[in-house]
Parts: sequence; structure tokens; C-alpha cells
Amino acid sequence: MKHLKRETDILNFALIISVISLTTSLLVRAPFGFFVALRLTVFGTLLLGVVRWFSIRKNSHLPMFFLAVLYNPVFKVSFGSRIWRTVDSLVALYFVTLLLLTFIRRARYSKERSKTRPVDLE
Repeated sequence: MKHLKRETDILNFALIISVISLTTSLLVRAPFGFFVALRLTVFGTLLLGVVRWFSIRKNSHLPMFFLAVLYNPVFKVSFGSRIWRTVDSLVALYFVTLLLLTFIRRARYSKERSKTRPVDLE
């Protein structure tokens, strides 16, 4: 169980970095190199998510797989800047939703776990 928590923590960190990068790309005019780094960052996060959710055999890895194909650095998908801004904002919202769901599940799990722990009377 500990290794799943560590993998989730790594994925959450990657999601936070990607959300910050995607939000920055929406707010600031950046050079081309920033968008190359953004593509690599988001692709890496999506790849981590696909591997993570595939390892626990949930079907929630499918949206991440399709987004990884969209952001892959080898076979680039080219859109206009307006479309990429829309895609970036939707992906940032998707990542924020995943983070919130993870934190809600973790809070519920710890709350349920604290109810089932035996009370130490000493």
C-alpha cells in the first residue's frame, strides 16, 4: 500500500507542476522553447498517469492516453495557437479535477481509517 501512496504523491506533484506550466502558458507570452518544455512536461505527467492508473486496472487511464497522444513530442499534432490555448485550459481543468478527487479520496480514506483504529487507553 505504501508504494501506491508514493506513486500517487509523485503523480500529484507532476500534476501540480503541469497545472502551473499550463496556466503560465495561458497568462504569459512565452518563447517557443517554453512551449516545447510545456509539451514535454504535460506528456510526462500524462504518461505517469497512464502507467499509474493502468497498474491499478482502472479505466480512467483512457482520457490520459488520448491526451498523451495529443501532447507527444515525437509525432507532433499541430493546431493554431487559439486552439492550443483552449486545449491547454481544458487539460489544466482536467488536471485540477484529478488533484481534487485524489485529495478528497485521501481525506475520506484517512477519516475512515481513523474511525476503525483501536483507541489506546494508556
